[in-house]
Parts: sequence; structure tokens; C-alpha cells
Amino acid sequence: MTEHNQKKLPDAVYLDTGILQTSGANFNEPWMTQIRAFAKEFDLPLHITDLTVAELCEHISNTLKADCEKLLSASAYIRAHQIPVPPPAECTMTLPEGTKLIQIVRDRLINAGFQIIENSPLSYDQLINEAVQRKPPFTTEGNGLCKAILLESFAQHALQNYENPSVIVISNDDAIIESGERFTSRDIDVQILRAHQAIDAMKNLLGKDMVIRYQLRENNLLNLVRFHEQQVLDFVKSSLIQSRDAWLQSPFTFEDEVQGSVQSIVSAKPVAISKVVGGCAAFPQKIPWGRYPVAIWVSLEIDLAIVDFPLHHNTAMPYYPGRKQNGAAQQPSALDTMLSWQPTERQETVYRDVYVEATVRTRNPYKSEENDLRCERIL
Repeated sequence: MTEHNQKKLPDAVYLDTGILQTSGANFNEPWMTQIRAFAKEFDLPLHITDLTVAELCEHISNTLKADCEKLLSASAYIRAHQIPVPPPAECTMTLPEGTKLIQIVRDRLINAGFQIIENSPLSYDQLINEAVQRKPPFTTEGNGLCKAILLESFAQHALQNYENPSVIVISNDDAIIESGERFTSRDIDVQILRAHQAIDAMKNLLGKDMVIRYQLRENNLLNLVRFHEQQVLDFVKSSLIQSRDAWLQSPFTFEDEVQGSVQSIVSAKPVAISKVVGGCAAFPQKIPWGRYPVAIWVSLEIDLAIVDFPLHHNTAMPYYPGRKQNGAAQQPSALDTMLSWQPTERQETVYRDVYVEATVRTRNPYKSEENDLRCERIL
């Protein structure tokens, strides 16, 4: 890449813990895949801190504990209805001990392309002063210790490793987004961006000629995948026969705005390719020699069987005749007798994207429509 074809790309990109936790189990959310592919193409380092590694380990541990508690609670609920199921005496799943777990997570992050930097300590007096003065990321309640250490680590790493540093910090946390002064006061050129803004901001730092070439490559790859769209849809359809029930592991609530209790998936079918990103495989996939990784998101049309439980008009709570409320038996009102309080069944359609890992031949992967596309797996 020649100098006149680009503006100054940042020296480094720093990511906070929340970004890693929301980027998918295999770092394959569309925005993260784009960031990783862009960083790989332009040799842009993606930095996280030791603190983020520790917080990810804590998140994994808490997730396991919460899921075990759900299992025990569900088992007790079923047995309370005198349904014969073997009671789980205890949750037998255990994690490796602290240092082993940290090493496993560290290795996984490094293999996925992230560079881990040391925490830069702040003095006790500095922390106290920043907390008292409510300097971002400290909030009005004084919270923000871990975020302050995170940002200080970013700033000191930039100063120690780059001349006239220019960096991007990616975070969806408002307290971190408001912390630019920690960098600018030290003559660090910084952009603090939300996840959905990052890839466009990085593309805008490319020169005009390079932007055109980069966009052309993306369009050519999209056209190549669309040429094989039916093959991709058939691959997803055949795979869903085995994995349909797994979709119920993610709650159909806020994301899909589904009201009511989801009972089952009636049908799920792929309808269209929604997004394509080339150059970055979902971790820990090993790309076969001579192949180029292509991430494809396919939109699924999912029909759900839903039961609606009516709400009592005064309490906004399910109405059960005879249930005591405030020490007295709940009596139906005149309006209650005019309405049906029985649960009702219905179907609703929602749309979700499924991730398909595909590959094409390495030689000129963006050009020929005859280039073979091979679907490898679904995540």
C-alpha cells in the first residue's frame, strides 16, 4: 500500500471487556468479524489488557454457576409436580483452577488475534483523587475503578510503544466514551467509538483510492457469494434438521420483541443472505490450505408457538381466581367476568441470523463467479 493511497491509520486499537463479552463465543458477531478482518488486512494490532482476561474468566465462572443453579431449580420444579425425573445431586461441571483457566482464556484470545498488554497501575492517591473529582470513567456514585485501570493501561501502552500515538478505543460503555481527556491531555490522538461505529471510522482513515478498492473487493465478494446463494441456503436448511431445538437456548425476548411464553419452534427456514465478510475465520476454525475464509450471515425465518397468559387489569399480574392478595381472597371484578382469563395459543414469526463459515480458493477470491465456494460449518 503506497503512502498517497492512505491517510494515517491508528497505531493500535484497544478494546474493553464489554466488547469482548458481547462479540460472540467465537468472536463472530458481524461487527467484530469486520474489525478483525480489517485489522488483519492492514496489520493493525488489537489490544486487550490482563484485566480484561481476568474479567472474562470471572464472567465464564459466573455463567457456569448460574446455569447450574437453573438446572437444580428446574429439576426441583419438575419434581414438585410429581413428575419422575432423577434429581441432580450436584452440578458436576467444574472449571479448571484459577491460573489454569486464565491461561486457557489467554491462549484462546491470542490465537484469535488479540494482543494482551499488562495492566498499568495507578497510584492509590491518583485513584482517590479521580474518584473524588468524578473524573471519567468514575461516575457520580464513585464507581469506575476497573475502567480507570483499563484506560490507564491503554494510555500508558500507547505512550511507551508509539511516537506521537494515534489510537482507537472501542467501547459501548458511556463512562469510557466520555474519558477522552485521559488521552488528549497526554497528546495522544484518540477516537473512542462504539462497536457499530468502529469499522466505518477505520475505513474513513484510508485514502480515497484505497477506499474505492476496498469497497470494490467487498462488493465482488458479496456478488460471488450471492452467485452461490442457493447452495448456501440449502446447506443451512439441511443443518437445521439437526440443530433446530438449539435455537431455544437463546431467549426470544428483547432481541425479537416476542411477547408471551415461547413453547417450541414450529419451523425454521433460511430466506436470504444478509451479510458477507471476507478474510477472517471464526475462532478456532483452521482454514484448509489454499482456501480463503468467508463469513456469511443467513437470515432465518422462524415460526414460534407462543402461549399468552392474560394479565389482571388492575395489578398487571397474571390473574388466578382464589389467589390471596393483601391477605384477602382475590375476587373477580365485573370486568373480569366479561373477559376470558384462559391462556391463548398463537404463532409468531421472527427473524434471526445464523453464521456460516465458508471458504473459496485463495487465488483471486474476489473476482471470478466460477470460483468454488464451499460451506464448512454453521455456528
